[in-house]
Amino acid sequence: MRYPEGQDDGVDFHALGPIPEMVELYQRLVRDERYEVYIASTAPWSEPEAWMAKRLWVERYLGEGAFKRLTLTHHKEMLIGDYLIDDRLANGAAEFRGEHIQYREGEMSIAEIEERIGY
Repeated sequence: MRYPEGQDDGVDFHALGPIPEMVELYQRLVRDERYEVYIASTAPWSEPEAWMAKRLWVERYLGEGAFKRLTLTHHKEMLIGDYLIDDRLANGAAEFRGEHIQYREGEMSIAEIEERIGY
């Protein structure tokens, strides 16, 4: 999801488009039996409608049923997994117990992510 740097309050999540390469990577990993893929995101506490907007965004861009893989949390450090691909260090991402891969469009290629996760 593309949104203004460091800002998620006041963002219209319905209007944000995906990063196409990340959608493709997500779809490939979901089909690969070696990976168990989930989506972790954070929405502003001050905007309850943003929580619903994120769920609808996931279904729209990642496909039917993808919302069943979605967890909305401000405590990503509590998630259990080998990898967390996230654009920020906030909301517990920096304290994630597995490998945190900080992805920012244009700063890292999808091939680099694939290499780090052994794909």
